[in-house]
Amino acid sequence: MYYPQTIDEIEQGNPEVLPEYSYKFEFGLNHYLGNFNIIPETFLSIVRNVFDIEEGVLTYTVSLKRYINAGDGRHAGLSLYISYSPGNLMSLSLNPSYGWYSYRDVSTYYYRINANLSFLLSVAMFQLAVNYEGLYVMVWGKSEPTLLFQLAFSTRIRDFDITLSAMDPFKTYKYAINVNADDYSAYKYNAIKWMYINLNVRYNIQRKFNPPKPMQKTIRNTEERMLRR
Repeated sequence: MYYPQTIDEIEQGNPEVLPEYSYKFEFGLNHYLGNFNIIPETFLSIVRNVFDIEEGVLTYTVSLKRYINAGDGRHAGLSLYISYSPGNLMSLSLNPSYGWYSYRDVSTYYYRINANLSFLLSVAMFQLAVNYEGLYVMVWGKSEPTLLFQLAFSTRIRDFDITLSAMDPFKTYKYAINVNADDYSAYKYNAIKWMYINLNVRYNIQRKFNPPKPMQKTIRNTEERMLRR
């Protein structure tokens, strides 16, 4: 059955849920090539008691989410981190990753890309971050790809440090999932309605510290002088 209108969600605990744990094997290399830093990595995880969610319909306007163990699974992947720093004025990094995971009735691939650019202007620092995540498939359904931009600008005026940051300035981020069960299906969509802006101002109190001068004390018997701090 399909309910096109907005519905409420109720989460139900499950005292029989077992803790999820995994055995993970990683291998990576760190290589410097001029202004480039290249780090390839690969990993393999064996996961026990995969923690997941089971969702269904409770009433016409209420859905029920219940936490479950979805058996054992495997997770493997590759990632590549590349950073480029031609000097102290600019830095660029790129981190693509590709993986595969399997448990219960799910067996699929995924990919991500994270990028970060920062450069120093004459009086300020500017930074741009981009995060992209592809399609995810779970027992309860699948999530759609997401794209998020973040901007930041930082400067210093006298004793004030000022940082202005913005999340989702281009209105690209959304979180959408499709829930598919035997007798229940739903489409859920969330987005940032307004661009999130944060302004941080910090004042640095600077005070010069003058160490105490050493004191002299005369010992009459030997006419020696000792320094005491």
